Amino acid sequence: MVINNNQKIKNSFSKVKEEVNSIKNTLKQLESRVNEVLTQLKNKSEKELFFDISTGNKGVINDQQQSSTINNDDHKSVKLVKEELNELFEGLTDREFSIFVSIYTLEEEFGRSINLSDISNNLKVSEITIRGYINSLISKGLPISKKRPFNKKIELSIVPEFRDIALISRLISIRNKNDQRTLFDA
Repeated sequence: MVINNNQKIKNSFSKVKEEVNSIKNTLKQLESRVNEVLTQLKNKSEKELFFDISTGNKGVINDQQQSSTINNDDHKSVKLVKEELNELFEGLTDREFSIFVSIYTLEEEFGRSINLSDISNNLKVSEITIRGYINSLISKGLPISKKRPFNKKIELSIVPEFRDIALISRLISIRNKNDQRTLFDA
C-alpha cells in the first residue's frame, strides 16, 4: 500500500513538472513576442505610432485607410419631395382639402394657431367631425402641427417650413381647375 502511494505521489509530481515546463515554454514564447513588438515600436516615429493605434477604441490597431465617403440618407432629393407632396394633395378628399386650406388661411388671418372651433365656425361643421379629419390629415403626413399646451384646447398650425414655400395659391388653383398639372409645374 505504501509503495502504491509512493508511486502515485511520483506520478503526480511528474505531471506537475510537465505542466511547469509547459508554462515556462509559453512564457518564453510570450517574452520573445513582446521583445519583437518593442523592437518594432522603437523603429517607428511618434507620428507613425499615433496614426497606427487609435485610443478612441481602446488601442485597436488601425492599418486601414479611412473612408471619406459620407452617406446622408436623411435628406431627400427635391424631386422626391415634390412627388411626395403632389401625391399627398392629390389623394385628399374635398372635405380634407377644405379643412387643410381653412387651417392655412385662418392661421394667416388670425396670426395665431387655430383651434377646432375656429375651423368649425368657418366651415359650418361640428368640432368632432373636424377632429376626425385632422387626425386623418396628420396620419397621411400632411404638414400640420397639432399641440395641446397645458391641457387646454388643441392648437393647429401649418408647419412653418411648408408655409415658407407659399404653395397655397398653387394648391387651390390646381384643385379648382381639376387638370393634370402638379403642384410644381410652371
